[in-house]
Amino acid sequence: MKKAVKAKEAVLDGEIVVLENGKPNFWKLAEREHVDNKFRIELLSKLMPATYIIFDILFLDGKELTTLPLLERKRILEKIIEENERIKIAEYKIGSGKELFEFANKNGLEGIMAKKINSIYEMGKRSKNWLKIKVENTLDVAIIGYTTGTGEREDFGSLLVAAYHQGKLKFLGRVGTGFSKEEIEEIIKKLEKEKVPTPFVSLENVKLDLPEGREAIWVKPKYVCEVRFLEFTEDTQLRAPVFVRMREDKSVEDCEIEA
Repeated sequence: MKKAVKAKEAVLDGEIVVLENGKPNFWKLAEREHVDNKFRIELLSKLMPATYIIFDILFLDGKELTTLPLLERKRILEKIIEENERIKIAEYKIGSGKELFEFANKNGLEGIMAKKINSIYEMGKRSKNWLKIKVENTLDVAIIGYTTGTGEREDFGSLLVAAYHQGKLKFLGRVGTGFSKEEIEEIIKKLEKEKVPTPFVSLENVKLDLPEGREAIWVKPKYVCEVRFLEFTEDTQLRAPVFVRMREDKSVEDCEIEA
């Protein structure tokens, strides 16, 4: 790191990623983060090398830079960072926002960051000068169960959802956000009447990863809801799914994926 930064002191803003075919692989990064065995750490560092992507610079050799315009901070970065395989400066374009978003969409990227070129660095704040614009997908999924929760949502933690794949229902994961209090009450009222002792999907190679004290409750696949999500993971699970609405106009048979 020191060899790549031509400065005595610098505070940088960036993100560590594991790249696969030019795209961040969040699951491989998570695998590396949860390893504490020294031998395995060294092995994974070779099999799945990480790259530090630098977005911004806040401090340089005794001088705070947060009040400088964004473009000026970018120019400073370009002068002091010597890029290599493991350290990169995030590329940017002025204008062409729509084209860049379309590129992200077509190439399966998470989205883009839009920043005003004269914006300062506002520490610990959400600013209207910086906008995260995500590429998101929607899907109609069959509700095959739900989990209990904690606290105020003790009776409900998340929905367990599935869709047809090659003629069989396939488990797609848990959906735990996006609900209003009224929606949760209505969903529980519907699902309580459909409880079954065993799931309607195969749980082979499936990890529910439920926190301690929470349990899965299975139901007949009778109801459908729409979810918003970023992408499918390698094992065909929904990444960052959010509940959108119930779909009374859809049947379970309409829930199908080609992944």
